[in-house]
Amino acid sequence: GSKWSRVARGSAALADAAAVARCTPEVLEEALCIKSESEMLGRLPLSARQAANNRDSLAKLLYAELFEWLRGNINHELARDGEPVEGTAGAPAGDGGEYTIGLLDIFGFESFSVFDSRAKVWRTQNSLEQLCINFANEALQMLFNRKVLESDKQLYAAEFDPGDVPDVPLNHKGAAALVYIELVTAKLGDACREAERREDHHKMGLEMIDNIKNHRRQEPAFQLPNGRGVDEKLWKIEDRRYFPAPGRFVVTHYADDVEYHVENIVEKNLDKGHDWLK
Repeated sequence: GSKWSRVARGSAALADAAAVARCTPEVLEEALCIKSESEMLGRLPLSARQAANNRDSLAKLLYAELFEWLRGNINHELARDGEPVEGTAGAPAGDGGEYTIGLLDIFGFESFSVFDSRAKVWRTQNSLEQLCINFANEALQMLFNRKVLESDKQLYAAEFDPGDVPDVPLNHKGAAALVYIELVTAKLGDACREAERREDHHKMGLEMIDNIKNHRRQEPAFQLPNGRGVDEKLWKIEDRRYFPAPGRFVVTHYADDVEYHVENIVEKNLDKGHDWLK
């Protein structure tokens, strides 16, 4: 019944994770479940939710470190005569014909759902991670339209009659999505600045939704057609579409509508565990 956290005794997962981290299970459990404060405050036990956030932060940190280690070692093995190549220790690739492997990791559009067997329905599970990935994907789509399609248009105009050049379709949905996500991240930043003096982070996430809803009506990109933006009935219809349930909001992306939830979104953005888990 304690509100504080601990790892289940005899957890094989804890032992496996500690082996990977090259520490004892006791050290890893303390890192996840105890927060070290100043000498005055001492060591503070964390709640189960806070400990779970630290667990997720550790997993992301290990993944990032593993990817960086893999990249560095591949580049090291490709180096000729032991000379560094681009991507290792910041050394630029010269004209000596060093071998490199270039990987273009395109951000894929993400929208996840999990089947609730009890309610027999699919429930969306998109959070801050998917919001960031889809924001990057949206920006890449806009960049592609601007750079590639516009350059093709100029090439076509140079070789054929400029009057026959087709117009490049504008990605209005993507542009609006970028404005919307920037609004969301701005309000999330406001919430995180308040998080230092507040413990009710879940309530802050709900308040963030209200702030987004209010400011959304002031953004030109979201004004309703035909100058009817002041029509309260139309706005209520829009609110039901873009804010379908408490703590949830919808972004109309270029690819599809995606419903996001704000559970733990403040903690994820703060990600306090990162620094001291290292």
